[in-house]
Amino acid sequence: MSDQPLVSAIVSLYKAEKFIRAKLDDLLQQTLGPQLEIIIVNSGSPQNERAIIDEYLKNHTNIIYIETEERESIYAAWNRGIKSARGKYITNSNADDYLRVDALEIMANKLRMNPEVHLVYASQVLTNVPLQRFEDAYSRKNIIHAMPFDSMLLHYRCFIGSQPMWRASLHNEENIWFSEKYEIAGDYEFELRVAETHKFMHISQPLGTFYKAVDKSNRETVDLARTTKETEEILDLAIPRFLDAIPKADLHKYARRFRAFLHTPILFLYVLKRIDFLLTSPIYPRLIPYSIEFVYYMSGQLLYRMGEIQVAIKYLKRYLRYWQPRKIISLLAELESAYGKKE
Repeated sequence: MSDQPLVSAIVSLYKAEKFIRAKLDDLLQQTLGPQLEIIIVNSGSPQNERAIIDEYLKNHTNIIYIETEERESIYAAWNRGIKSARGKYITNSNADDYLRVDALEIMANKLRMNPEVHLVYASQVLTNVPLQRFEDAYSRKNIIHAMPFDSMLLHYRCFIGSQPMWRASLHNEENIWFSEKYEIAGDYEFELRVAETHKFMHISQPLGTFYKAVDKSNRETVDLARTTKETEEILDLAIPRFLDAIPKADLHKYARRFRAFLHTPILFLYVLKRIDFLLTSPIYPRLIPYSIEFVYYMSGQLLYRMGEIQVAIKYLKRYLRYWQPRKIISLLAELESAYGKKE
């Protein structure tokens, strides 16, 4: 390829022999055509993906193949691939997820037309069928509706999905990379760090599939304990940074949002929660975006920063009924010592 590609798609492989042919065919059919660079990183897979990939390397100069002798984390593989990427925009392309034929062109155009935006993400279609293309998986009842972007909501749960696209300048110019200490939730940690200083854009239409294996072999469900541990560790660092960066005038805005939630009748919240459950979210957007414990936690933290210490103590105590993180126990003890134990 003599010209710089517009998009570089990073495909990380480990035990993906049954998926790789369909994955490459799917990417090569993208309407971006030669503007797409495909970078495959084989992280010491014991399977024979290389034989299949060699067939494509003979005829497609926009495919780059990298192989490591030893297995490395998916985020180490992504970083390795990104360092070889020449595209203006980057996307990760999981071997078992597939795209609408014009998905990458749509996302790249959104970034091109909105220079203030650094990451775009779209809704997806859920499928339990391996190797199922987007066109075959698409059904209104299977759409995972991604949430419109909200920084506060991102600190409650990750809703970006598995197929975002972002500017390569985040890596090349700002030196923001995926943390290789994580094995499952590193993309969430990356998105939270980027969101601290840059804008995201939500594309409401579904542009790809999300494969959820019936046998729960997806990496985030194989080891739920590790997924939970990593997520909690990430949020433990990200939430204070996020709150400390909120301008004082906006602290009141967020506090009002949570106060409205807390003043909603409990029975009404219970009914909405039941509806949420019956609709088997995440297929449908959440009617209640936050949990009650998250609201208590964030209310306490916001009010503490606003100087309303006694009310902050009350909400933090209520949060501790649900979770017992050491940092909050320590903060509450410090506040009660300094301001008294009145609730």
